[in-house]
Amino acid sequence: MTAHGPVMREERSQPRSRIKEDKAMTKIYNIKITRKGRERIVSNTLENLVEYFSYKLLSGSSYDSRVNKAPKTIKSLMSSLNRAVRATEESCYDQTCYELLD
Repeated sequence: MTAHGPVMREERSQPRSRIKEDKAMTKIYNIKITRKGRERIVSNTLENLVEYFSYKLLSGSSYDSRVNKAPKTIKSLMSSLNRAVRATEESCYDQTCYELLD
């Protein structure tokens, strides 16, 4: 305590765990989509990929409650996408496939 009041510690702008999360959110991921023999690649951050695939996740969760509509990791996103495809395209001969590229 000083004459002008208690001494306040200078706080960090962001906690360390938050900095790690920010780095993970800014990492660019590549997902290969195979549908009817055609391939295309979607590249973006995890947050934007969740938004991009939000309709597929939402429709999959209406059939299967185990489909996560808001995944927090890329592994969870891939699992949820493939589970949503199995739920929504169950009777299709050539189902859509999602694959994470390195």
